[in-house]
Amino acid sequence: MRVHYWFVFIIATTLLWGSGCGSTAEEVQKRNETQSQAPSEADLLFDAVVEEFEARGLETKLSSREYLVNASDFEQVNSELRRRVIARIIVFSRGIALNVTSEYQRLNRSEKPEVWVEATDELTLKRARKDESELGASIQNRFKEKR
Repeated sequence: MRVHYWFVFIIATTLLWGSGCGSTAEEVQKRNETQSQAPSEADLLFDAVVEEFEARGLETKLSSREYLVNASDFEQVNSELRRRVIARIIVFSRGIALNVTSEYQRLNRSEKPEVWVEATDELTLKRARKDESELGASIQNRFKEKR
């Protein structure tokens, strides 16, 4: 019985050792350095988001490469309405996704002091979806140019 285990162990070790000999340690090290130096897809997309925010004049309130999120500060649309944009990058095992959210707030003058509340009327929500679609497409175009 012991001879059988030793025989299996020797064959398994030989197979594993033989499969690892395809690359030298230097080749593996060079490959790892090359991969670590090249920016990831998520980094390229994050750069595209930051560039698009700057090109549109959106003042950045929050920017985190670590968490892959970029958010603008609220900008006045008019005296009663303001908006901000949030772009999030989601990393999956097989790729990445971009989520752009446009948030609108309306000034509620019925309360003292006046407060900003989420604008949920149909027209404003439609406007937000159009903003998200347009900004998302522009960011994707920048990302494609970077690749």
